[in-house]
Amino acid sequence: NLGAPVNTPLDEEAPFIHASGTTLYYASNGMAGLGSSDIFRTELSDKSEWSIPRNLGYPMNTFAREASLFISSDNRRAYYTRTEPPQPGDVPGLPAPIMLYGSEVPASARARETSTYTQGRVFDALTKKPLEAVVQLFDLTTNALTQQVYSDVESGEYTAVLNEGRAYAMYAAAPGYLLKSLNFDYSSKQKFDPLTLDIYLDPAKSGRSAVLNNLFFDSNQAVLKPRSRTELDRLVEFLRQDPNLRVEVAGYTDNVGTPAANLSLSQRRAQAVFDYLAKHGVPATRLRAKGYGETKPLSANDTDAHRAQNRRIELRIL
Repeated sequence: NLGAPVNTPLDEEAPFIHASGTTLYYASNGMAGLGSSDIFRTELSDKSEWSIPRNLGYPMNTFAREASLFISSDNRRAYYTRTEPPQPGDVPGLPAPIMLYGSEVPASARARETSTYTQGRVFDALTKKPLEAVVQLFDLTTNALTQQVYSDVESGEYTAVLNEGRAYAMYAAAPGYLLKSLNFDYSSKQKFDPLTLDIYLDPAKSGRSAVLNNLFFDSNQAVLKPRSRTELDRLVEFLRQDPNLRVEVAGYTDNVGTPAANLSLSQRRAQAVFDYLAKHGVPATRLRAKGYGETKPLSANDTDAHRAQNRRIELRIL
């Protein structure tokens, strides 16, 4: 029971929380409405409080009895039931018919946030066998864990929901494997379609490495930006789970600038990560910081996107 203002002394039923996790729909006969039971919506605030419920109004509510609403993650389609009033010619004694309706979602009924999803499978990068792994989504602005799911133990399948207007760090982890770091930035308008993404986890063995995709620096600077904290804290947790691991924090740049300047920048960036880990409880004897400059690019330095791939920090098992 959510209590006031969501619940009333009468009946609330058929709750549906939108895929975004921030808008709740339900039927109630305890508030002013058009029929014997109407559909209402309430939103979850940043303080984890539900707003005063609002009647969806016509055409989704009528003089009949509405319930069981579903709204698609992209806020485009709605499906709901309506118990029709008795009609001339109805067979006496039979229950009133319950009709299923589908429609476009009126603007007034849409969830506060539009959502999409990413789904795929998690595999061992060497054997290609499916893995059971924990998949976590963090909001990079608030450093809050917004979702945690587990890939299927047999198939490795997972599904995670992403909300428009947010930037996410996504992590996949399993015992004995390197942490996988992914980034989804939907903070500005762009294509927002469902994604198919298979994840391959590398065993935490000597010589294996992983790109850390959620560490952020200003151009030509070596000071970690505040939203890097999500990744840094996940690294601290990863290294605490296996106290026998020794790792190298490796810095790389693109080819803009002189080789000497890039080598210095990559070393300072790697050292910044080293210093955070050491400050937060990882023994310095388990860590090494090394800059490689513009050597070992992942892509040709021929486009902005490729150069961004080459500007990176990696975690390598020693």
